[in-house]
Amino acid sequence: MVVESLFGATSSARAFSRQDLSEKEVEAKFGGAPTWLTYGEFDLDGFFELLRAAAPREGETFVDVGSGCGRLVLAAALVHNWRACVGIEMLGDLHELATKSHTKLVAASADLGLQLAPCELVCDEADSALPRALRGGGGDAAAVVFVYATCWPSVGPHLTALSETLAGALPDGSRVITVDKQLVSDDASGGGGGFAFDELASFTLKNYNTHQSSAWVYAFRRTGGAAEGGRNLS
Repeated sequence: MVVESLFGATSSARAFSRQDLSEKEVEAKFGGAPTWLTYGEFDLDGFFELLRAAAPREGETFVDVGSGCGRLVLAAALVHNWRACVGIEMLGDLHELATKSHTKLVAASADLGLQLAPCELVCDEADSALPRALRGGGGDAAAVVFVYATCWPSVGPHLTALSETLAGALPDGSRVITVDKQLVSDDASGGGGGFAFDELASFTLKNYNTHQSSAWVYAFRRTGGAAEGGRNLS
């Protein structure tokens, strides 16, 4: 109820206005509409189900990569005692909406006596923002990362580049949630350092934008030294 009072439902005119805002900024920035930047808003009930499967622990960090207007970041901040909830969004207009909504929620939380985890909203690209977000607490605490993967470039169903980016920043024991596309592990068959995304659970969920989505919850672990440049990803 609190989140929908701020943003409206996923099928509301307010949601469609945010999609229109996103499309206009993408066109202005890139001279077109790259499909990997398609804007979408995820069902809250499905999101909470995925969070439960990731089993967040007190003091961990939540990161939404491609956080849009901040809707899921603020939802997460209301339901768990995180060290911090971080939203990373590259489009400035959506980021501005997120910061305004956060300001409203902070005031409403004080009035209603709600607990709200600390939030940080970052306007940047994931490659540079993720390491800062995940190491902000000293680098030892694990994290839960959410990626609505329809917004990410992929090789077929696999998020190869994002898998490498995450592996370079995630503390061991972190969990990653992806929607519609899957992470890949470095098999380390060439003798270099490797990493693995072990599947903990998979789901089929309703999604207003695409009717239905598949989602995966992974646990991250290193299988050797630091991963190198994406070699041996399979």
